[in-house]
Amino acid sequence: MKSIKTYAGLTAALVLAGLSSCTDLDETLYDRTTADNFLQTKNDVYRVFLRTFEHGYNTIQGAPYQLQELSADQLMTPNREGDWFDGGQYARAHYHTWTIQEGYINDTWTLLNQGIVLATNSLEDIQALDPARFNLPVAEQKQLIAELRVMRAWYHLRLLDLFRNIQLVTKVKGEKIGPAQSTPQEAYAFIETELKEALPDLLAKGDQGTAQFQGRWTKAGAAALLGRLYLNANVYIGQDHYADCATVCQDIISGKYGSYAVESRWDAPFDWNNDQSSETIFAFPGSFGRSHWQYEGVCTSGAFPTTCRSATWASRTSAAATPGMRCSRATTSITGSTPSCRASLSLSFRSTPMMCAYPTTRTWATASAKACSCKATSLTTTTGIPSRVPAATRCTCATK
Repeated sequence: MKSIKTYAGLTAALVLAGLSSCTDLDETLYDRTTADNFLQTKNDVYRVFLRTFEHGYNTIQGAPYQLQELSADQLMTPNREGDWFDGGQYARAHYHTWTIQEGYINDTWTLLNQGIVLATNSLEDIQALDPARFNLPVAEQKQLIAELRVMRAWYHLRLLDLFRNIQLVTKVKGEKIGPAQSTPQEAYAFIETELKEALPDLLAKGDQGTAQFQGRWTKAGAAALLGRLYLNANVYIGQDHYADCATVCQDIISGKYGSYAVESRWDAPFDWNNDQSSETIFAFPGSFGRSHWQYEGVCTSGAFPTTCRSATWASRTSAAATPGMRCSRATTSITGSTPSCRASLSLSFRSTPMMCAYPTTRTWATASAKACSCKATSLTTTTGIPSRVPAATRCTCATK
């Protein structure tokens, strides 16, 4: 019995010793980024700032798109012999017979409120920082704050338009539950105040720094949202604000916030180079200044080097290739290419993209033959070039 008691005593002592050595479980972590240590540079400030803009693109497609577009007159998603029926959800959106079980309604509410939370979180971060620490001019800090307020107002405005009784989120850090729903009148007043107070700190089109400013809010963007709010005031709150809408819109037309104009072609704002459209006030950017999944072709295999991927490739015979962005390759012999041609191709696809069109009936020069050089100013007309593409943007390669 004595030996058993001794063994039990030793076991208990070891357990107690183990427990006493494991009471402090804190450790120093070197691989974790937290809210306390993330902001280290000016680039980090912009990463925080742009997070809600990244999310914003998701709110103009998918569920919100389905809810807003299919319920209106311009679109419908018909049943195709059983395909695209999906339980009748598209038909119910079209006929306004939706139910509370529709996933796209809940998803729209969630997406827009997520955008508000992201904008508010970034807003609180940037409002609290010391701009001098990040080499950030005070005016630039105010500009970022103003853009976030406009972004948040954009989300709120769309929620008001769709749901009326919404939550007005102005604080997220330390909050455990969301605010109570506000009345349409309260939401309207909040959105109007946010836009009007933000507008003076925003940049206008043409101001320094706005040359590559796609997807960012400007004075005209905020004014356009104000115009939308005023235009629908009679529906939202039962008050007529058409005169206010006309004033704001006339300011945009008159150039108070930069140079804007109606295009001579109806489809110009939707064309491949719509980043240059004088009608565009706010738009989400993509690769090469546009949504790359809509305009980027497939780099074909063959002798032409894959290093020329910057020149968007698609089969010359592919009718599906987007007009204005097709870089058509020859279907006969491409046996070689000089570095100068490859460099020119890459240069021709800079921020304002150009077209490199290859005739389908010629044989390209090899490295030992005449040099292949692309000139963006070539006026040569080649097969397959859409007439809408300016001749100055075409380039061809000299042949043997």
